Amino acid sequence: MAVCSRPPTLGTVRPLVPFPRALGLALLLMTGGNAMAGPLPWSLGPLKQAPLPDAPPHTGLTNPVDRLLYAAARRAPAPEAPPRVLFRRLSFDLLGLPPDPAEAEAFARGNPSATYAGLVDRLLESPHFGERWARHWLDIARYADSAGYERDSDRPTAWHYRDFVIRGFNEDLPFDRFTRWQLAGDLLAPDDPGARAAVAFLGLGPQVETDTQLKEELARYRYADLDDMLSTTGAAFLGLTLGCARCHDHKYDPISMRDYYSLLGAFVGVERRELQVGGAAGGASAARLFTVGEMVSNAPANPLMLRGDPTHPAGEMGFAFPGALSHGRAPTDYVPGLRPEARRRALAAWVTDAEGGAGLLVSRVIVNRIWQHHFGEGLVPTPADFGTQGEPPQSQELLDWLAAELIRGGWRLKPIHRLLVNSRYYRETTQRPGAIGTPVRQPFARHPLRVEAEILRDAILAVSGTLNPALYGPSVKGPIPAGANVAYNTRDPYPTNAPDTFETRRRSLYLFSKRSLRHPLLEAFDAADPSASCSRRIPTTVAPQALTLLNDGFIRARAGDFARRLEQEAGPRDRDRVDRAYGLALGRAPVPREREAATRFLGERTGPHGSRFDARDPGAARHEALADFCQVLFALNEFFYID
Repeated sequence: MAVCSRPPTLGTVRPLVPFPRALGLALLLMTGGNAMAGPLPWSLGPLKQAPLPDAPPHTGLTNPVDRLLYAAARRAPAPEAPPRVLFRRLSFDLLGLPPDPAEAEAFARGNPSATYAGLVDRLLESPHFGERWARHWLDIARYADSAGYERDSDRPTAWHYRDFVIRGFNEDLPFDRFTRWQLAGDLLAPDDPGARAAVAFLGLGPQVETDTQLKEELARYRYADLDDMLSTTGAAFLGLTLGCARCHDHKYDPISMRDYYSLLGAFVGVERRELQVGGAAGGASAARLFTVGEMVSNAPANPLMLRGDPTHPAGEMGFAFPGALSHGRAPTDYVPGLRPEARRRALAAWVTDAEGGAGLLVSRVIVNRIWQHHFGEGLVPTPADFGTQGEPPQSQELLDWLAAELIRGGWRLKPIHRLLVNSRYYRETTQRPGAIGTPVRQPFARHPLRVEAEILRDAILAVSGTLNPALYGPSVKGPIPAGANVAYNTRDPYPTNAPDTFETRRRSLYLFSKRSLRHPLLEAFDAADPSASCSRRIPTTVAPQALTLLNDGFIRARAGDFARRLEQEAGPRDRDRVDRAYGLALGRAPVPREREAATRFLGERTGPHGSRFDARDPGAARHEALADFCQVLFALNEFFYID
């Protein structure tokens, strides 16, 4: 199950009783179109610039994150996790892949305090870092390779956006530029293929494809698209539920209906396109890519819609920023002589303006997301709702210090990652609290984290030795069980004979994401639904997950590959194979009772009364028994919990 910022909609359903336009206008004039009165949410205020607290006695803490956190938690640090655990934690957090056993062994036998920072730097420079952290952003961007709804046509060149995100994280593209390009890359850097790929963010949402000529229906579908663009922009960058003001003033946050439609003016001229560009996003060869651009004809009108209904327009709204976030700035302050087709340039500049625009809020939102994915829950536990109905920050001082540090560092994200994972708090064990006193909030205690669905699949491929490590490029269509491949009426059906080959065994990030056909393995382990922006996945523990690990054809095939790898690398002795299997799958050696149980299991399965016994082909019997054992390892909690 994924927690999404706003479900997809085809538009507001017209009321059974027609809404009189005159009455609607009268009500609008009576209220002035203003949002709720009262104090602004904490998130719209200035950053708190308090001095760093002193370190707890006898701790020697120098990392500012530690000093702020332990002061807020009112406790001393818990014991540090063992070196092998830290290596595994860093590998999954920064790369999304299990550690190499030899490297983990060398790290554990060396001087961890001297090599830990070096390990962090090396992992941050790995090209797999971008793949790992792109997955988090693609959830927010509701990325998919098809249009969704009934016809669900393929978007075969949408992958350029995914590659832009990967490159952006790998190259540490400043987050303010990362943001501006996704809102107006076609206007800001029209000759840069990366910028043209980035602005596809606006058009990635689901789209109704229809042959209807009815103007009312076309208007509903069009405004559903515009609402998706604005709502996703609000959730992704501002952490606000702007979409709630489509039909009425926001009931909790200072966003009025007038604010909603004034901001919507930035998007009314946007249309989806597929363009031929001089090179792919960051590449050298010519390519076609899915993107968006401004309509070539005159910019459409931008009326306020009573009750959000496109058939009830009520006056032209133009383009302006929400009053509570504008700090008195107007779009022409950013783009003098602003023309309608350049509105998104002003929007992009305002969103990332940390002095007079929404930049402080944007910085808070992104550092909170980074914290969330390293520690399991954000400092603000509602990452897409920084309004009055969202949860307040556990420590606003810590959140604001990180936001200020991001801006001071030129909006680069890798220094924030480095700061967090080098903290003493990050290195705390999850096996025992070890706290002195009572923490202010439970989330300040470190908890084991489960890997996401995609990382589970990637880990299985990596451990079995069959992962295709290729970077970038078109999405691949791997096999989907016939029982799950039952989507109807799609314009581009998913192939029923997709091969299971080295080419399709790429990281899950590169799997073709078709909205009408979710991948069963990923869906079982709570992958995000790309139909809407998803800022936080809620992990479940349900019976179908165990059944998937026992019966899924992909799992069984990779268990066989894992067995072959053990046969090649560990020799003929069961004891050696068991030791190697534990090292690859769990990053440690088996304890004596585990080694004894595993070798006994293998012996019994191939003995005269074993289920795999075959006197005619004992080699095949041993292989099948070893594959059974490998599948057991894939199903262990320890395999898909980071520590």
